[in-house]
Amino acid sequence: MLCFTYDICLVIGVFLSCSIKLKSCLLQATQVSSSELQDVFQETSSNIFQINANVVTLEKSLQSLGTSRDTAELRQSL
Repeated sequence: MLCFTYDICLVIGVFLSCSIKLKSCLLQATQVSSSELQDVFQETSSNIFQINANVVTLEKSLQSLGTSRDTAELRQSL
């Protein structure tokens, strides 16, 4: 579970980093270029997609616990 906790913290950290970049962009300048905003939004969107994909994978792995698909490798990955 320690690895999972670390991965979640890492993902949350990346997401927060994007949020901070966006806030920084908005606070630093009176006019922000659309390409800068687009980059931040794209990065944030990509990170949210990755978080969702990881949650789906985790849910599937957790559902395998206690079944015939439960292996040492599965438990190690969790």
